[in-house]
Amino acid sequence: MEFLLNYKKLLLFIIFPLLTANLSGERIAKIDVHGNKTTDEELIKSSSMLQVGDEITQRKLDNAIKKIYKLGLFSNVKISGEKTEAGELIIIEVEENPFLKELIFIGNDHIKEKDLKEALGIQEGEIISPQKVFKWTKKIKDKYKEKRFLLVKVSSEITREDEKAKLTFSIDEGRRVRIKNIYFTGNTIFPDKKLGSQMKNKRKRWWRSGNFDEEEFYNDLERITDLYKKKGYPKCEIKDYEISYDARQEWMTIRIDVSEGTKFFLGEPLFEGNIIIKTEVLNAAVRYKSGDVYNKEKLDDTMVEFYSLYTELGHIYAYIIPEEEIVNDTINIKYIIQEGEPAHLRKIVISGNSKTWEKVIRRELKIYPGDLFKRSKLIDSQRAVFNLGFFEDMKLDSKRANEEGDIDLILEITEKQVGQFTAGMGYSQAWGLTGNISLTIPNLLGRGTTAYFSLEKGGKLANYRFGYTEPWLFDTPTSAGFDIFFVTRKWDYFNDRKRGGTIRLGRPIPRLKYTRAYTSYTLEKVTVSVPKEYESKVSKYILDQRGTKWRSSVSFNITRDSRNYIFNATTGSKNSFTAEFSGGILGGSIDYQKYLFETRWYERSFFNFVLMIRSKFGIIDGYSSPETVPVYERFYLGGVGDWGIRGYPDRSIGPREGFSIIGGRSAFVFTLEYKYMITKGINWLIFLDAGNTWRSFRSTDLSDLKKGVGTGIRIEVPMMGILGFDIGYGFDKESYGGWTPHFQLGTSF
Repeated sequence: MEFLLNYKKLLLFIIFPLLTANLSGERIAKIDVHGNKTTDEELIKSSSMLQVGDEITQRKLDNAIKKIYKLGLFSNVKISGEKTEAGELIIIEVEENPFLKELIFIGNDHIKEKDLKEALGIQEGEIISPQKVFKWTKKIKDKYKEKRFLLVKVSSEITREDEKAKLTFSIDEGRRVRIKNIYFTGNTIFPDKKLGSQMKNKRKRWWRSGNFDEEEFYNDLERITDLYKKKGYPKCEIKDYEISYDARQEWMTIRIDVSEGTKFFLGEPLFEGNIIIKTEVLNAAVRYKSGDVYNKEKLDDTMVEFYSLYTELGHIYAYIIPEEEIVNDTINIKYIIQEGEPAHLRKIVISGNSKTWEKVIRRELKIYPGDLFKRSKLIDSQRAVFNLGFFEDMKLDSKRANEEGDIDLILEITEKQVGQFTAGMGYSQAWGLTGNISLTIPNLLGRGTTAYFSLEKGGKLANYRFGYTEPWLFDTPTSAGFDIFFVTRKWDYFNDRKRGGTIRLGRPIPRLKYTRAYTSYTLEKVTVSVPKEYESKVSKYILDQRGTKWRSSVSFNITRDSRNYIFNATTGSKNSFTAEFSGGILGGSIDYQKYLFETRWYERSFFNFVLMIRSKFGIIDGYSSPETVPVYERFYLGGVGDWGIRGYPDRSIGPREGFSIIGGRSAFVFTLEYKYMITKGINWLIFLDAGNTWRSFRSTDLSDLKKGVGTGIRIEVPMMGILGFDIGYGFDKESYGGWTPHFQLGTSF
């Protein structure tokens, strides 16, 4: 109220001299500024937009005062004039707002002074204006409302000392308030419990706080009417609501008065003005049928479908008006369509890429200058750029470029730290305690290439790897890369040592969306040994694996990946088939053929959960005899990874000979997982894993699966990737099932 009174006085002070001064029609000979002690005179003059030689008009003087006052530096501004021989002398008189000398809070018992100062963001020496004081007062109230002090009162006082002033906020906190009861009047269709379930604000219970969120309350009212409008009551409205408090002002009661209206049904949709898209196509996009109960959600979905059809044809300026006609208890809707002209893309502007080369981004785009501005191409472009994994955020915007309606696309990106470096100690059931150093650079020198180096060393494992990938070889969508590896592993009953490398190629398949084909060639030298203490215990099959051999193999892969985000998918799928052939005409001394099929499906589910269903099937065999399949290429299940079943130790599931697990030649795993994002970068999940591996394809029995259930968490750690911890329970005791923890580190699980 104090601010409003001061503002009224200010208006009178400004307007009065303008009403009395007879300046109109004269020309400005000179401009003087009075009253400014700290503000630059030229700033005031330039802000007024008045210039020597200008004709004086009432509008110019009014605008000058408004513009000077808008600077926020002055509490009073007035303009007067004096006649001189040269013309009119304009005098701008200002009274400067004071600078903050000291900020004082009185009555803040429940919120610390430093927290209030942090919320206000005030610095010593800042200019104090009535507008700022009003804004700061609101921020204090909002801070208290966050703490449930809904009836807080805040007053302010400015004590001037020349150019400086003390600002004092006096706070009457009141009591913390919680919701005791919410009830409804006028509702006959839905009971109070059903209407209350639509609200985010809920009454106090032992498992919930009962806090009141004023902003969310208005959304709650809309959710209540939306429920009615989905169930046939389009005229439903909130007639009134009342919020009352008990005598101690600690408990809140909310009364909501509902006017339900009459129940309506939907008639046949009608169309007018459609030329580009035929009526039967529009009818197919309608999300309701004649005779259905009125449902606003289905009507909104129908409009979305219509606009999707038109934007897919480049008609982004199409305008559709749903005109409703009520006949008895039926609402007939006529869609009046103005199709407009198709829009083309004029140019693409990319900003925010301080490290990444612009061509790395442009080559991922699916829409080009001159193309029709299609919605699907825009979505695919956004998906492709984001899935590079180089960017923390990406915003797509567009603006009309010319009178013809062409569009400029503006892509604003925020780069993130994508290099991953880890060094430390780790533990796994398979390898025990290991030390590791790993460096991965996914966007080397900003060119989109990936280089990595990893070293892992322990009592049972020595793993050294180096690799490089060029995703656009010779500026074509052909990916190429290589990997070099030196691996020594000590398994339970045998050891293997590998030295070799792989070269890789990949390319999208024309006219098959989201689909790429890959091929690779691997040459490695493999040495298998059996410790002397196990020679009398292991099977003849494992003993026959001893010695040094060469593996020369080629693999072919087809993958279709439509996931919206490859690092944290919420919709889409990934399906891949791989065939690998070793030996034979390729040379070497290791002969086998391996076939793998994997599918993953992602879908948003209830309460913002994401459902992931995964299954993988694999077969490996020799050309003439299964005995040629190496023991280390067979399938071992359990633990985490491609063939993981959580709730079981690593490699604990597989056919046995004697007391040793020799692995299977046929394997299947299935995973059902619900994931919930707690906050950005942190996800909680629950899972069911099932699978098994068998001696041969003929002995495969999908009714004989080892099962495990559990829960886990995923944390995105900068410079490390995704850190995962799962605790699973395996139901099959013969395969060492039980409560088993699992740790993971990587980019995908």
